[in-house]
Amino acid sequence: IEVVSSVLVMIGAAFIFASFLPARAAWKKVPEELRKRWFAIVCLMGFFFVGYIFFDAVLLSDLTFPVELVTGGVFLGGAIFVFIIIILARNTITRMNEARDQLRSLNESLEQRVTERTKDLERSSQFTKTVLDSMRDPISIIDVDSRRIVGVNSTFLNEYGLRAEDVIGKTCHEATHHRAEPCEPPHDICPLLDSVEKGRHASAEHVHFDAAGEKIYEEVLTSPI
Repeated sequence: IEVVSSVLVMIGAAFIFASFLPARAAWKKVPEELRKRWFAIVCLMGFFFVGYIFFDAVLLSDLTFPVELVTGGVFLGGAIFVFIIIILARNTITRMNEARDQLRSLNESLEQRVTERTKDLERSSQFTKTVLDSMRDPISIIDVDSRRIVGVNSTFLNEYGLRAEDVIGKTCHEATHHRAEPCEPPHDICPLLDSVEKGRHASAEHVHFDAAGEKIYEEVLTSPI
């Protein structure tokens, strides 16, 4: 029985000894307010290790020492160890709950800000559309890189007899000239290129075509925005 007890105690001591390395590695990651308790745990681990070795020494040698005193000390240390672990676990759970509540609060705040920003953008977009639609001249907004139309006002649609979905995404020359090639001099000077190159207003006279193929004589004015 003494041999079996000694082997079991030695195995336990080996596990405690093996725990020192990860405990030391975790020290740098322990928050400052929890380091005292973590240090107490490491000290108790050392106490357990010494107690286990001493207990084995008492069992395997003729050393005269009350075994009950050793086991009592180990049990007391174990109780303190469990108490500190419970406190640490409680603090950890509390910190996790606080972090979760803070994250939830931040998410709710962010969602609210996104909602408000979305509403602001919608109001701004609606205001811009209202302003453009109130103008009597046909207006189109063109992406200078692709020459594709990204927006038009109602006057443009009415004059050309088109719907927004017939125009948005098409190039300006496809929508107004009904051709795949961009406007080129000498017949069709592209004022858009002049505005892009010089960063100023430009104009040119063009012959456009509506949805029915009827000619529309336009003075095309371009301006960078």
